[in-house]
Amino acid sequence: MKKFLAGVVLALVLTGCSLGEMNDSIDYGNDAKEHINQLKEYAEGAQERYKEASKDPEAKEKLANELKSLKDDINAFNNIDAPSIAEDLHKNIVSKNEQIIAEIDAVFEDGQLALEKVQDSKLIQTIRNTSEIINQLENLNQ
Repeated sequence: MKKFLAGVVLALVLTGCSLGEMNDSIDYGNDAKEHINQLKEYAEGAQERYKEASKDPEAKEKLANELKSLKDDINAFNNIDAPSIAEDLHKNIVSKNEQIIAEIDAVFEDGQLALEKVQDSKLIQTIRNTSEIINQLENLNQ
């Protein structure tokens, strides 16, 4: 009887550990999906914001702040500790995020947003390329 109870307790402990890891991977998957959706939302409205910024100094300042905020959000996501099951996926997202950060940095000159650089940048395309990761995230959550 004691061996049986010990076996049940051990099974519960082992199951609890794997459930914890599973919950961590689901939480990470949700965080990553939210992050990528935020990037996609930015890309969807970017062209319109770029046009407004070229005509209106306030819109230009708002765009500069959005880009700085986006960069901060990306850096915050990059610093998340991914569960072991999602390490490769996280590395992939971080790699794409670093490309986005490089594009954001490239559109600023002496701390000021250079609109001509924004319109010539690959920022939107780089962000759109992250959408392919959504499929990997959906597989992680299954």
